[in-house]
Amino acid sequence: MTCNLLHDYSYLRLTYTLLLACFFFNQGLLKDYKQLQYNKNGKFKIVQLTDIHFGETDSKDRRSQDVIRTVIELEQPDLVVVTGDVVSGYEWDDKSQGFFASNYGKMTSVLEELNVHWAFTAGNHDTEGDLNRAQVSYHDQSFSLSLTRPNAANISYEHNYVIPVYNQNGSKIEFRLWFLDSGYESNCRGLQGYDCIQEDQINWYRSEHSKISDNDSSKGRGFLFMHIPIQQYINLYNYGTIYGNRGEDICCGAYDTGLFGAIIEQSTVEWISCGHDHNNDYHGNYEGVNLAYGRKTGYGGYQQASIKKGARVFEITQEPYNIKTWIRQEDGTIDFNDMLYSLHRTHYDFQKRCCNTELIEEQVQVTYTYYYFLIALIAIFFLVMDSIRNRHLKKKINNQDNESSQKLCKELSTHE
Repeated sequence: MTCNLLHDYSYLRLTYTLLLACFFFNQGLLKDYKQLQYNKNGKFKIVQLTDIHFGETDSKDRRSQDVIRTVIELEQPDLVVVTGDVVSGYEWDDKSQGFFASNYGKMTSVLEELNVHWAFTAGNHDTEGDLNRAQVSYHDQSFSLSLTRPNAANISYEHNYVIPVYNQNGSKIEFRLWFLDSGYESNCRGLQGYDCIQEDQINWYRSEHSKISDNDSSKGRGFLFMHIPIQQYINLYNYGTIYGNRGEDICCGAYDTGLFGAIIEQSTVEWISCGHDHNNDYHGNYEGVNLAYGRKTGYGGYQQASIKKGARVFEITQEPYNIKTWIRQEDGTIDFNDMLYSLHRTHYDFQKRCCNTELIEEQVQVTYTYYYFLIALIAIFFLVMDSIRNRHLKKKINNQDNESSQKLCKELSTHE
């Protein structure tokens, strides 16, 4: 009896310990995160991988791994940032176990082989497979080289957190890396299109930034990484100066929930970088904030054949503080992304809404306007022609009347 009680007690204690360990692990308290800081050269380098899309074919997956390996070996980054769609979740057959884990492992195996730390935020396709958002986050955090944090608060989605980067001796924060989860739904606030940053995420972002003292020189320095671009990427394209490729319509969140306003009202970050649109890799400055796309990294999914796979690179220098960016390509070459996109955009080149749905409607409206204008011109033409014809007929009739009058007068004169 005593042995059974002791056995039951031991079992309960073990269960309690495991549950407690799980709880603290989920709170990020058991994991010893590496502190990020400027390297011995006074620099900090980030490689941004995005839209790899593992899980479509073995051949594409191997080529994608080669791209990752080439970029990292040449750049030797201090951190790899992964901005979503690592896995093509739409390829899951709805029954196979371990779909996400096995395909995600195709990326992590290369990063572990090269012994490089990474931080991750999910894309809209990552959770179309066998794992939900929380499970994807927990899976990523299980790797020792992952610096991905648990969700920072009880807010929408799972990948919302901030990582500080310190000076060379690790004594002072120099800038911050913010991560926001841009979601996975097929609409935002009832508007059809892509998902968007929610109000509770923006409130958390504001709150965290307000905790930084105004006397702290690191305030306002840093990056925000997410998967789906915000609507200001359209404004930048329409009215600003951009460098790089704009190979497709900007498919941003369907509704502007106010994230950009929160960013500029407190001057929180210098750069926002995203993925999602595979044929876009441009960057430019909009209202004092640099907006950038990463270069599509993987062979899964779509992309124009003329654009090489690769990754955006950010190099931050401590003294004097500055940020440079370029794209390392799969063949080892560097695209400095300094090609000025055409500034000769007309009203008809403008994009009015995410994925250009409004532009299509506007083009239809323009077509109808031209149609009605043409009808009006034709109507005016016929009216003018009819007026000319009537005047000609009147003149002819008047002439005939004059001739008849003259003839009658002549006849009367003769009779007299």
